[in-house]
Amino acid sequence: MRPTYTAEAELAGGWWAITIPELHGVFSQAKRLARVEYMARDAISLWLEIPPDSFDVVVKEFLEPSTQESIRAADVARRAAAESQREASAK
Repeated sequence: MRPTYTAEAELAGGWWAITIPELHGVFSQAKRLARVEYMARDAISLWLEIPPDSFDVVVKEFLEPSTQESIRAADVARRAAAESQREASAK
């Protein structure tokens, strides 16, 4: 069974601050959320001196409530726009 590590990512000053709770002292950062897993994997493999493909990484992002609400509102608007587009295409 492969070990699994958690990459906790919190947006701070335009960067995602990454901590690995299972490994005290392992930190990293990423400019984009899409890069969090890669950066976490790199930090873990360097810390443990193991290949980066020898374990799994689960990313958990933490956002402030106002940011979560903005994302939710954008998702609702995006879905409404897609539905409007489908209706317009059908006509």
